Amino acid sequence: MSPNKKFVERMQLKQQASADRAIAREQRVQEEEQRLLAIARGEREVAERQAKAKVEQIQKTTEAETDKQLAITRAEKFKAEAAIAKDTAEINFLKAKIEAQTVRTLAEAEAYQKKVILQADNALAQKLDAEIQIQKLWASAFSQREVPTTVFGSGQSGAPVGSDAEVKAFMQMLTLDAAKRLNYNREVNKTK
Repeated sequence: MSPNKKFVERMQLKQQASADRAIAREQRVQEEEQRLLAIARGEREVAERQAKAKVEQIQKTTEAETDKQLAITRAEKFKAEAAIAKDTAEINFLKAKIEAQTVRTLAEAEAYQKKVILQADNALAQKLDAEIQIQKLWASAFSQREVPTTVFGSGQSGAPVGSDAEVKAFMQMLTLDAAKRLNYNREVNKTK
């Protein structure tokens, strides 16, 4: 028996509709999967951007913290160097002060020693040195005199003629005059 043509057409339409529904259902499932995939892709991209931004932020924060620590280290080093320089300057100042006090004390001690020696021997060493210099000058002058060592005769009315005795007496008077001008006593104080 052959089926009715309309029935066959309806059956074909029904099969077509069923196939179309199945295709539509598949397309909806596929579109839903595409939508979910797009959402997942978007979320992944957002997550990647957030992760990248977070990495950059961490890197910048780390660099800023490193710069801060380096600046602090430099400042602490500069402060320590300044403290060392200050301490060194203070030590050098105290050293110079002590050296100056030492020089002053040594000068005072030397002056005191000279004063005590002068008082103890009545400046005997200085007097002897002065006397030696005076006698050297007279001896030099006497040895280079340009008058004869021997003179015969005498001047009228007892006038000096330059004999050795007269020169000696004259030199003694000059020595006495020089001693008076130096105003010193040739005597040595005798301690009791």
